[in-house]
Formats: sequence, C-alpha cells, structure tokens
Amino acid sequence: MVLSLIILCSLLIGSFLNVIIFRLPQMLSDPRNTTSFNLAWPRSHCPHCQQTLRWVELIPIISFCLQRARCRYCQAPIAWRYPLVECTYTLLIILTYLQFGLSTLSFMLVLFHALMLSLWVIDYQHQLLPDSLTLIGLWLGLICSVLGGPITPSESILAAAGSYLLLRAVADGYRWCRKQEGMGGGDMKLLAMLGAWFGTSVLFILILSVTIALLVTLIRYGSGRLSWQQPVAFGPFLILGGWVWLFAQTWLAPLTQHFLSIVALT
Repeated sequence: MVLSLIILCSLLIGSFLNVIIFRLPQMLSDPRNTTSFNLAWPRSHCPHCQQTLRWVELIPIISFCLQRARCRYCQAPIAWRYPLVECTYTLLIILTYLQFGLSTLSFMLVLFHALMLSLWVIDYQHQLLPDSLTLIGLWLGLICSVLGGPITPSESILAAAGSYLLLRAVADGYRWCRKQEGMGGGDMKLLAMLGAWFGTSVLFILILSVTIALLVTLIRYGSGRLSWQQPVAFGPFLILGGWVWLFAQTWLAPLTQHFLSIVALT
C-alpha cells in the first residue's frame, strides 16, 4: 500500500517536473514574459497545435501509451522525454524508500531528486543550470544537515564553499591558459550544492564524474557523434556521480576514506 502510494505520487511529481524542464529555460530566455508565461500559466497544451489538454490527457505514462505517443488533436509526436522523466523520477524515489525508509532524509531527498533530474535534462538540452534550481538545492542541503542529515552543518557549509572555490580555480586556470571559457558558473554552483548534501565525499563524486565524462566523451568523439569543437555539458555527469554515491555509498565509502587518507599524507 505504501509503495503504491509512493509510486502514484512520484509519477505526479514527475509530470510536474516536465513542466519545469519545458518552461523554465523559456522563462529565463525572456524574463519580461513571465506574467503571461510561467510554471502555472497557461494551462498544459500541445506545443505544436497549442490545444489545451484535458486532465485525461495528462495522466502520467498512461495517456502517453493510450495516445500512442501522438497528440490527439494534431497527431504531432509527443517527446519520449515526458514518460522517461516520470519513470526515472519514480525509480529514484523507490530506491530512496528501499534504502532509507520513511524518514526526514527521505522526504528531503524527494526534493533533491526533483531538482537533480530537472537540472540533468535542462543542462543536457540547453547547456544551462538555472540558479533558481541549484541555489534552492544548496539551501536544502544545508537545511538537511541541520535536521539531522548524514553530515554536520559545519561540514556541509565547508564542503559547499570548498567545492565552489575548487571549480572556480580550475575554470580560472583554464581561461588563463587557453584564453577562453571552459566551464560555466552553473557547474560550480551545482558542485557546491552536492557539497552541501554530501560533505567531503563531494571530492569522490567529482573524480567519479570527471572519469565518466571523459569515457563518454571519448566514445562519442570516436564514433563521430561529437566534434572536437562542440562543447559538452558537465552538469549531467556531476548529477550522475551524486546519484551513484547516494545509492552505493555503502560500498564506495571505504574507497573514499582510503583516498582522503592518501591526500592527507601527501
């Protein structure tokens, strides 16, 4: 019963995340238009024919399947992103419930996953990490540490500040050497957000993210799907590293402690 309710609520939240993912970049591109276009207005509609959708056409996953991935009015294809976001968010919440049960941390992670998944898709599609999401995530991490999270408030603050300054130094060094930007400020704020949630473990998350990013990028370059001049969004890899650490920290924690001890000795 509890798991069924969790799945239902997760699908509904995932459906709202699709609204954020679709509308927030447009709102940021034209801030003067937020009075007539925001997260609440206008009502959900087909982006092709502008037909307002009824509630039966907004049921997560079910409406997508019943309509065979096409708009009922203009027959334009519906992006697969919609059911994928809903299913991914639901899977994240199920894993959180199975690992942490019904707890304050689980409730905070419901918000954490919502922000992370929204940031993932927006950065992948637009190479944009909105401050309105990363800074909310940063403050939620600090609040979670105060409410009895896995790290102390002091560790949360220091890790957030240190993470931001670390990537800032790397970005400034790259700009000084190459005379061009190599990393956006959004990546720094996202790493600070992860630092607020995971403390000193953010160093391991960063190393893991860089490793995955290098492997994926080299594979895409080698297959010809990416040119050397084409920029690559780093945010999704940071988010993936955060998720890997969250759900696999029982196995990864000893490696992290060993790594930190080596760093301390050097």
